[in-house]
Amino acid sequence: MGYRRSSFENNGNRRFRAIILRNFKRYSMAPSKLSKTRMVNDILKSISYESSPGRFLKFNEKSDLWEQVSENIAKERVSQSLRKAFLKQQKIAMSNSFIKMNEAEVKSRYQPNHCEETYEKLYSIQQDIFKTLLSSYLLAFGTK
Repeated sequence: MGYRRSSFENNGNRRFRAIILRNFKRYSMAPSKLSKTRMVNDILKSISYESSPGRFLKFNEKSDLWEQVSENIAKERVSQSLRKAFLKQQKIAMSNSFIKMNEAEVKSRYQPNHCEETYEKLYSIQQDIFKTLLSSYLLAFGTK
């Protein structure tokens, strides 16, 4: 797995992300570190024993080749991806609840009739003042 766009689009990386999405909730709810470790090992085994087995690679810029990483690094990448997926889901859930909370707050504060009624009253008063001034002007100066 790499951070280049072409590696992001790679079929193996797409399958890896799908596996992570299927398992991150179970990982986050695992009761102990041991059960999380077992889950990571199970994911690695499933990747290794697929019909077209997957590998964890790192690009070596010196040799300009992809090299397979150690099992420990692969485990760390799986764990990190599971944690990131969980945190991303939490962030989305929190932002959605914040949006809903703000919508409810705005609705409770905004009273549509109050604003429109005030505007209509002010407009009516303004029209009355204008009519009074116009009639006073016409009486004082007459019509030409």
